Amino acid sequence: MPNALWNIANIERVVDDVKQRLRARQVQSVVTVPKIEAQIEARRQQQKAVLKQITERMVVGKPALSTLDEWSTSSRPPGASSREKLTRR
Repeated sequence: MPNALWNIANIERVVDDVKQRLRARQVQSVVTVPKIEAQIEARRQQQKAVLKQITERMVVGKPALSTLDEWSTSSRPPGASSREKLTRR
């Protein structure tokens, strides 16, 4: 590497640039409790809407929609559907 790159001005400039980038990343990655609570509430509302649709379809005797079924089973632990299939046999 050329000696000109190792002067103190270049090193300070690089250090300052790195510090600025780190500060910018920290600002972007801040997760606050209210933000998390809002995300949880949004997920709750989505779940309520899907469960309402499933219930309404069951009440009027309509067949289940595969997308709703997939969503409802995706919240179960892995292997749960396999265990259910085995116990039904």
